[in-house]
Amino acid sequence: MLAHPPEKLQPSEVDRTRVFLNRFPTSMRSHISNIFLDAIRAGAATEGMVVAAVAATAIQRIQRAQRWQDVVEVAKFSLLDELLAAHAEEACHFAAGCIAWEALPRAEKAARKAHGSGPINGDTWTARKRQQNSGPI
Repeated sequence: MLAHPPEKLQPSEVDRTRVFLNRFPTSMRSHISNIFLDAIRAGAATEGMVVAAVAATAIQRIQRAQRWQDVVEVAKFSLLDELLAAHAEEACHFAAGCIAWEALPRAEKAARKAHGSGPINGDTWTARKRQQNSGPI
């Protein structure tokens, strides 16, 4: 756990919030971020509560996917479950970053998204689209 409130993350600690997310394929990162953010929006207020809620979601989604024989979903949520167990401290840092993001005023979130620094990983769809469209017209 972090020794200080998540809203006071220092720049080097912001980089630490990305380590856990970067363990996932790029195509999964926004979904993983949203699972963490959903846990916070549902009331998880601490890093531990967020990680526990995400772990519970992973197990539920694995079970549901197994019932429907959806091997892709089983693999996706099994990876989440495995990485939560293997990298608990990193998951807590990521959760802290998500808590800090959710604590921002709506206008600040919009401004950061507009400049390509979305919730956590900074490699947002907006930033990629802006880069793609920055060539000659």
